Amino acid sequence: MLITALNIKNFKKFDSRNFSFTSGINVILGENETGKSTLLNAILVGLFTDPSTRSKNLLERIQPWQGDPTIQLQLDLEKGQNKYRLFKDFGAKSAIFTNQTSNKQLQDYSQIEKAIYSLLHIPTSTIFESTALIRQSQIAKIETSSDLVDAIQTSVTGSESGQNAMRVLRQVEKAISDLTTGLYRPAKNVGKLKLLEDEIADLEEEYAKAKIGFERVVEARKTGKSSESELDTMEKKITILEKLISNQKVYNEAKKRLEEVDKNIHKIEQVIKRTEELEARKLEAEAKLAGYREYETDNLNNDIDQISVLEGQIAAKQSMLENIKSRGEIEKGGRKKYVYFLSVFVMLLSILGGFSIEPLLFFLAGIGLIVLITTYYFSISERQSDRQALMEQYEKVEISLEQDKNSLKDIFSRYKVNNKEEFFSSRLKFVTLQEEYQKLDSEIKGTLGVQSLEDYKNEEITLLTEKKDIQINQLTEEVENSKLPAQEYLSKRRELDDLQIKKRMIERQNVQSQVRLEDSEVSQQDLIVLEEHIEQNKKSLDEAKKELEVLELMKEALEYAINDLAGDFQKNVVTMIEQDLPTITDRRYSDVQIDESFALKVFSREKNDWIDPTANLSSGTIDQIYFIYRLALLKAIESEARVPLLLDDTFVTFDSKRLEQTRKILEREAKERQIMLFTHSQAFSDWGHVVGV
Repeated sequence: MLITALNIKNFKKFDSRNFSFTSGINVILGENETGKSTLLNAILVGLFTDPSTRSKNLLERIQPWQGDPTIQLQLDLEKGQNKYRLFKDFGAKSAIFTNQTSNKQLQDYSQIEKAIYSLLHIPTSTIFESTALIRQSQIAKIETSSDLVDAIQTSVTGSESGQNAMRVLRQVEKAISDLTTGLYRPAKNVGKLKLLEDEIADLEEEYAKAKIGFERVVEARKTGKSSESELDTMEKKITILEKLISNQKVYNEAKKRLEEVDKNIHKIEQVIKRTEELEARKLEAEAKLAGYREYETDNLNNDIDQISVLEGQIAAKQSMLENIKSRGEIEKGGRKKYVYFLSVFVMLLSILGGFSIEPLLFFLAGIGLIVLITTYYFSISERQSDRQALMEQYEKVEISLEQDKNSLKDIFSRYKVNNKEEFFSSRLKFVTLQEEYQKLDSEIKGTLGVQSLEDYKNEEITLLTEKKDIQINQLTEEVENSKLPAQEYLSKRRELDDLQIKKRMIERQNVQSQVRLEDSEVSQQDLIVLEEHIEQNKKSLDEAKKELEVLELMKEALEYAINDLAGDFQKNVVTMIEQDLPTITDRRYSDVQIDESFALKVFSREKNDWIDPTANLSSGTIDQIYFIYRLALLKAIESEARVPLLLDDTFVTFDSKRLEQTRKILEREAKERQIMLFTHSQAFSDWGHVVGV
């Protein structure tokens, strides 16, 4: 992914600033206190902060120093062939994410977060700052937050659903805790197992006491008139009424569902009908478009430009031919006439003078005749030469003119038209049909939504099947015949309630007439209820114990899987570190270890032992090693997306040799990812595209 531009308005010290970035290495260059850190924070806030946040701490950190308090950030992003724009207004507490390629917009921030995640594949600012952002002051500090652990699990397992083994393990551990709390030591809020064990003990104690009391019951039966026949009659009436009311309930529910099904069928039929109408119009438009397929070419705009150029050339060359013709006529009639007239005049004057027998005039007549002949000869020669040149030029222009006309004709021939007017008329029809086709396609998609026409037809079949099932299996003849008016239904309901009350009263009277309990408030029914409660709780306890066994097995399996996957992850990170470590440390160190807590050690050949870099090496070497470590960690957790790498004065402890080695690594990485190097040093100005702050 690329960040191509950032527009800032009223963010800390910036009133209004626009920044442009390129792929590869971008050197954000500026003196201290010019705004490099502000620009870096603007990128982080632009990518990860919800503009509706109520965090006073955050809002205070990004407040403008002066002027308009409205904070706005706009990021332009690219991934592949797609371009995106993310706009956040912290005053209006709103955000808009626009796919500029498809012109689709998102305004719900939860959806915007998902869109950003699809570009970066890094879900939170914490993970981004632990991997893709390397500050010199924190270069050797590897955060091991739960967010980073989750990101590593997601990377290792390839999960994109937001769920991973570590989260599942935490859920399993919580479920085990919910079951066993208070079981092994006192707790204020006990778990399910302890709760059930205590309740069973209380119930068993209560049951023992009740049983002793019931054994002291003195049975005394009273003779009395039995109402068996009355009860029998009542029970028959109750059965009939219960069946009638049950059928009425089935009828009401079936009718209600049938109305819902009919309503849904009608809606689906409308969608299908509308879609089929649009599809027919779309096919018609497509058929019309087939007559203009020649306009579906990448050379159309070039041909339009060529038509204009050729027409201009034709007009110019026709004008040139007219000019050539005009010049030829003028030269034929007017060149050197004054010489002829002068010569003739002199000759005539000499002849007239001859009649006066003046030798000088005869001499002048001879001279005039010679001039006349000479001038005439050279005039004819020059006119022939000029006319020949004009004819050659005329033929060349005429040939070129014919070629231009043929080229124009070829263009019109490709589009099956005879002239410019027909060409642009046909092109307009093609564009109109194409827009109509696209509009119909959009209408079809809008009508169908996320489903296809086949989905709607299948849903219609399902609903029709359900309707048939209701009509056949629920609205049976018995149910239909049991249909009651609302008033009569209420009357039957009251009659049933009265009969049931009377039945219970008679049954209670019969029991009281048969058994009288002395010195005890416990009945046989109470004992039965207690027994049922005890059995039910014991069953629940057994189920909870089985659940605990399953959860403990799951925990054991997950811990094994996590440790196994973590080992693979560590191996991958170590491999990537060892790829660059010898180069950047001038081959002094080449082997590393990473434990489960992400602590790093390097093998020192001088000490012949594994050492902690932060405790044993120089600050420059520490920064080199942890720079490679952070880069390897980023590459390990990112998927196919290449996350921009932000470096905040990371290399201030590097000497010239280390810098040269680091530059080679960055230039290699810049082939796959965008890099932003924030620095005040002019020494980095030739490392890449310079962005002044």
